[in-house]
Amino acid sequence: MKHFNYLEIVSKLKSLLSIIGVAIAVTCCNSSGSSSNSNGGTLSTVNSDITIDNAGIVPVLGNSPTTSVIYVHNNSDTEIKGITYGTQNNATSKIENPLQKNHLDNSYTFVNKDSAKLCSTIPAKQSCPLGFTTPNISTQEAQGSMIITANYTNKVGISSTFSQTINYMKVDNSLKQGAILNSGIEISGFNNPTGYATLYMYGGGINQVYTVSSVIPNNPGFKVVQGNVTGRQIQSNYVQPIEISAPTNNHNTIMAKLTAKSSNIVTQEQYKSVAALSATPVANGAILTSGIVPLIDSSIASPAGKLLIVNAGNADATIDSIIYPTGVTAATLESDSCGTNLPSYATCSIYFNVSQGGNGSQNITVQYGSNSLSQTITWYNSKGAALLQMSANPNPLTFIVNNGGSTTIILTNIGGISLSNVTIPLPIIASGSATATESNLTCSAGGSNLPVGQSCIYTVFVNDTSEESGMIMLGVGGTYNDGAKNYSRILALPYTSAATAAVLSISQPIPMTVVGNNTDQNTQNLVVTNIGNIPTTSISANLVSSPSSMAIESDFCTGITLNANESCTLNIQLGPVAATTLESGFNQLIVTYSDGSFVTNESRLAIIPYTIEANSQDIVITNVSATGAESGGTGESTSPYIFSGANQAQKMITFTIANNGTNQITLRGIINNNSPIAWVIDDNSTCDEGINLAINESCTIVFDNVLGLNTLAVPGGLGSVYQENIKVPTVVFSDNVATGTQFSMIPPLPTPL
Repeated sequence: MKHFNYLEIVSKLKSLLSIIGVAIAVTCCNSSGSSSNSNGGTLSTVNSDITIDNAGIVPVLGNSPTTSVIYVHNNSDTEIKGITYGTQNNATSKIENPLQKNHLDNSYTFVNKDSAKLCSTIPAKQSCPLGFTTPNISTQEAQGSMIITANYTNKVGISSTFSQTINYMKVDNSLKQGAILNSGIEISGFNNPTGYATLYMYGGGINQVYTVSSVIPNNPGFKVVQGNVTGRQIQSNYVQPIEISAPTNNHNTIMAKLTAKSSNIVTQEQYKSVAALSATPVANGAILTSGIVPLIDSSIASPAGKLLIVNAGNADATIDSIIYPTGVTAATLESDSCGTNLPSYATCSIYFNVSQGGNGSQNITVQYGSNSLSQTITWYNSKGAALLQMSANPNPLTFIVNNGGSTTIILTNIGGISLSNVTIPLPIIASGSATATESNLTCSAGGSNLPVGQSCIYTVFVNDTSEESGMIMLGVGGTYNDGAKNYSRILALPYTSAATAAVLSISQPIPMTVVGNNTDQNTQNLVVTNIGNIPTTSISANLVSSPSSMAIESDFCTGITLNANESCTLNIQLGPVAATTLESGFNQLIVTYSDGSFVTNESRLAIIPYTIEANSQDIVITNVSATGAESGGTGESTSPYIFSGANQAQKMITFTIANNGTNQITLRGIINNNSPIAWVIDDNSTCDEGINLAINESCTIVFDNVLGLNTLAVPGGLGSVYQENIKVPTVVFSDNVATGTQFSMIPPLPTPL
């Protein structure tokens, strides 16, 4: 508390018997303060605090490895420090024989060390680009995968890990032109309401430059959040990471297509590349995923491989069995092998051997509970055998139940022998109840011939009458050495058949702030979008928590039908509201809806932060004056007013009070804390109870000195000098605009007098 010994007055009261002197000082307590009540809640979810993006296939162009980034997210509301990163690699150039003790080549570092150091601390709700470089892979290896594991201590102090698979594949960029999206991706939230994925775009052709005109998802629920190269140029052999976000707290899988449009800066020829996107519901149970295995050269001694497994679900996976096909045998190791239990977000490795000198393309299958995971492995004899690279785009394939979808299969001869009589067998449904048909086999060399370095393509259409995920085995066959030898290879294509559903999303609210003066208000529009694939009905929107001063002012959503990709708006208003103390917290907007396919209505939640600042109406003292002083003075302690006891003139101190606020006020009372033997409030005061003061309008409080009438009460009796501080009165007033708000304050003195 700050004290002002501002006005000291010495009074000499004379009588026939003695002189009584009185010293009086005016003091004021001028302080300001507020108390804050923060009301609101935080949603409690079981999630992974640190996640690494789902990754599309990283293109490896030419003879050089690819350097790029994958984004790491801190999904918690606190900063996480001390994150470390580990890697596992299954490139055969690094792991030739898993039975050897040095089956892991620790000299190779997939993650950039400086980048790992930078991403060791990630602030709350932020992300960090983690740099990596793929291994050197030969044309014959063609593909491979890495696992990145983040080790950290979560927000409640528990040591945790999160692992993610990154697949990479050799790409002959001379076969395509424009800005190419290398693959699609399935986005998971890992029990967070928003999931993220990083796709990889590369520049096709040789020595070409393209201008990217747009990179746009066709579903508004999917957003390009980082790496959008719209309006920029991309050249041949350059790889650009693009991060996509999507809501994952949905009842059904939602789907989209990401379309990149570009043009050659010289020829102006237009190009378009499309990647399939899907966002899966919040994971329930164990979900095993695997990396792709490099093609294995069986001509070397003890040909072997490594299959990387990640549990991307939120429950432990009980591994019942691992089924090896003919020609493949298990290579049991003391470490880095899959046992019977794989915790959530953990990894394991399956090591295997293939027959020396043989050729084949089969699946390794992992059974866990009622589910299974299959991954194709291919081995070949580099000494006099054919070799094809086989890929699908999009991969994985997602489509709507009963509508189906198609993918393009690309066959590239990366071996040293030409193939003839190229054929495509009927697709095999390995799991699920889908149907699949293939068509339009087209080879660049014409007919069914596939010379070294050239390609064939064909299309596969898949449909399913059930909502499920499954696996389809696609194949290719041919002959070489003038038809003397046969060649075959298969490719596993995962698919997801998603139910037709309406799925609503709500745009991100911004914090709202008002002053509690009963006039200030704040509004914002929240956009509700149907990111599903059929219309939604029975929409209703409600605010379900404090404050009562926040309301849906305009509702253009309730009761309407919202078709796929259509939007409506909710206008949210905070205030006007009267408040004398600070209030802040979170309100909850819940939008419920139905499309007839749910047992109960679905709902979406948006959290709206708000702050109501205290009303700041104010009064001040603009002047202090003395009447009836015997001698001069300024009223300060060093130069007091002097009043004579023999002087019969009226002795008064007058305070002029002004409304210094932003609204008209009404005076409700004056509290006089001074000694009644010295001062009383004069009837001529104009600051009466009930009067109104407009902004900057003033009134007076007049104090009469009555000590001469109370000499017997003066300490020391007659003939003594009495000193006393006069206190500024407390003024009680109410705000006429912010009705119901009342203030009690000691107005500050002017500085200086």
